[in-house]
Amino acid sequence: MSSFNSKEIKKLSSYYDRKLRECHKYSFNAVDNNLDYFVTYLKFLRDYFLLTTPAEQQKKQPLKITSLVAAVGEYEKYSSCIFNYYKVNDKDEITEIQTDMDKKEVAAAYWKERNEHWGNFWQLIMLNIESWTANA
Repeated sequence: MSSFNSKEIKKLSSYYDRKLRECHKYSFNAVDNNLDYFVTYLKFLRDYFLLTTPAEQQKKQPLKITSLVAAVGEYEKYSSCIFNYYKVNDKDEITEIQTDMDKKEVAAAYWKERNEHWGNFWQLIMLNIESWTANA
């Protein structure tokens, strides 16, 4: 979609600049591992390439954008898969979602899914990070 003009690209860049600054500030206050910063930057790359790469070029080189979309998707699945197994009520109490499994089975299933998404995320990073540049 190359119909994005420079003003709209600037808005996108401004939005992610604010998000990245927030992540940066938070990581100093919380002595964080900067993963949120890294993932936010991946989201910026994903959105930038999706919105600025012409459709013909996307068809010729689909791996760059597809791998970014997949990596961000795996991270989001990693972050949210807990809600497939647990819920938080109004009193901030965590309980298992009603299933036919006992507590240990629910915990094992959750950790298995979580680790799978975590491994997939880093595998996608490892295989594709060199292609995620504007000049690649």
